[in-house]
Amino acid sequence: MNEKRRLIREAALWELFALDQVEPQQRRAFCDRLHQHLQGCGELAPVFFPKFRHRKESGQRVWSTRSIWSRARGIREGVCAHLSLIDALIARCSLHWKLNRMNSVDRNVLRVATYELAFSEEIPGRAILNEAIEIAKR
Repeated sequence: MNEKRRLIREAALWELFALDQVEPQQRRAFCDRLHQHLQGCGELAPVFFPKFRHRKESGQRVWSTRSIWSRARGIREGVCAHLSLIDALIARCSLHWKLNRMNSVDRNVLRVATYELAFSEEIPGRAILNEAIEIAKR
């Protein structure tokens, strides 16, 4: 389950990173196109999850792309719905770094972790922070 959650968080991170690169007025259309593409991927999309190609070939359990991306979409939509609050929390806790000066990947790792810490009661805070650190390392 931990590995699946990491995949979900990574997928949400990729979406949020991509959204950072798109003009605000084009974000909705971008997300719709992305999800239409992912719906047609069937089993795990090798473009996004190359390490699981080997596992699938060796017969190990592999999760479907739809399951991962639908849960990632939930995280992305939650982050986007509370973006101003999340960014304010990060800015208040960030010493000597303004949010707009942070690397886009780092900023979005922090956004996902802050969202889960503030709005998810089912996952322990230590696990959320540990996952954020591991994802940032990768």
